[in-house]
Order: sequence, then structure tokens, then C-alpha cells
Amino acid sequence: TKIVETELGLQTEGSFSGNAKVLADYVLKQNITKPILLPHGNLGRDVLSKTLTDGGFKVDQIIVYKTLADPNIESNIKEAFDKRSVRYILYFSPSAVDITFPIFTKLGINLNNIKLGAVGKTTESALFKNFRQISVIVDSHTNENCSKSNG
Repeated sequence: TKIVETELGLQTEGSFSGNAKVLADYVLKQNITKPILLPHGNLGRDVLSKTLTDGGFKVDQIIVYKTLADPNIESNIKEAFDKRSVRYILYFSPSAVDITFPIFTKLGINLNNIKLGAVGKTTESALFKNFRQISVIVDSHTNENCSKSNG
């Protein structure tokens, strides 16, 4: 968001929202008469576009990036657990949950003594499908919210 403001000279609004539903509700209250361009990733959910379309807005969507797992993710996870006493894992995206949990299983990593957290409801849902003991759920990734996971 800051790059858009500084390098492109555009004014942004709604960065406080933290999730697609809150952002959509904010946009619906604005007096916008032109189509909305919605750049997103290949794994993007339809919450924002559907809510805006249902609210009478014309939304043009374009995929601008593809989510890929780091080819070294398995060895990086193994190294992290071998070298450190991992006590907390905080997830920011559902795709991270979907990518890492099969690796934890493959490597035989026991998560029962590790506190897991999720930023956002969508990430919470993905985490809950894989692991029933979620220690913290926060709405946004601010330092204040994420520090709640340090308990």
C-alpha cells in the first residue's frame, strides 16, 4: 500500500480493513461510479468481488501473481525444527497452512506442544481443518494483535 502511495502518487483508502469483508463493506459505502479493478493472486477468494458485484459495482478482476511454495520449504522446516525449540507458529495465509501441514506430517513433527495462531478468519478455517488446537486468532497482522500469540 505504501508503494502505491509514494511511488505511484495514488491516494489509498480502506487499508485499515484487515480483510476482504470489511474492505467490501467500506467500498460499498463509497460513491463510486466507475468499474473497480481488482488485481489478485491465483488463490484469491471471491469474497471481495462477490460482495461488490452483489452491491451493484462492476468489478474487473485480473490475476497478477501466482502463489508457489518455496522449493526448499521442506528442508527449511526441517532445519528450523532441528536447530530451534519452536514454540509458536503464526499463519498469515491459508496457502501457508495448506503447504506446511503435509510437510509436518511427512517429517513426523509433533505440533501438540506448539502454539498455533491465525491471522484472519480464512486462515483460521484452513488451520482448523488441519489442527484443532488454535491458540490465538487475530483480525489483522499488527504488532499489537500478533503479540497476543505470545501467551
